[in-house]
Amino acid sequence: MHSHSAYIDATRLLFVLTTGSEPTASPTKGEVAIFVGETKLNAWDFWMRYPDYLADEMIEKYDGTSDTSWLAEAEQIFIDNEPEQRRLAMIRFFYGAYEKHDDALAILVTAGLIGIGGRKAVDRVQETNFLIYQSAFDLCASIVNDEPVLKWYRDRAALVNQIASGRRGSTLKDRQYERIEYARTKLGKEIPSIESDVRERLESRLNRPIKGTAA
Repeated sequence: MHSHSAYIDATRLLFVLTTGSEPTASPTKGEVAIFVGETKLNAWDFWMRYPDYLADEMIEKYDGTSDTSWLAEAEQIFIDNEPEQRRLAMIRFFYGAYEKHDDALAILVTAGLIGIGGRKAVDRVQETNFLIYQSAFDLCASIVNDEPVLKWYRDRAALVNQIASGRRGSTLKDRQYERIEYARTKLGKEIPSIESDVRERLESRLNRPIKGTAA
């Protein structure tokens, strides 16, 4: 029997898989798009589950572009207290943040929303691709209409997509390892929050305290 959290995980992964997929011109099992690799899935899921690390990437985007909309997005994460309210810890495994998504993926497969593609070696790591069916996109649209509170998953996946910028899973993992707190986490242990450090970085760019917080 699946736990309630497995269905929450399935909802989050559904938006990740649909948002991060690419259209396929040569379907093998009726899919309309494909999401390439478990490494990419875990990298995306990490940014979905660690709002402080995502905000850190937004600061990097600002530093590289001077686009203040990135600072506004990062500030909203702190205003909404997401590093506390929405953080879902992940374990550091051999190739970075990792979680077996078997239960959540099984829900999506059983519902006919996704399929599991062939396994292949990518940089000597066995990777699985995910076949995305039209029903998955249709369900995402109906979820947003019927359950507005779940729009967060759609909007957050869209932000992660902007941060990922089409990069491969291995490239995203390398990027995440650049954070020393992430890289120093012992194998099998939870990757720690970097909330306080990111807050300081953000306030230094804003030249003021984050809205709604004490000076």
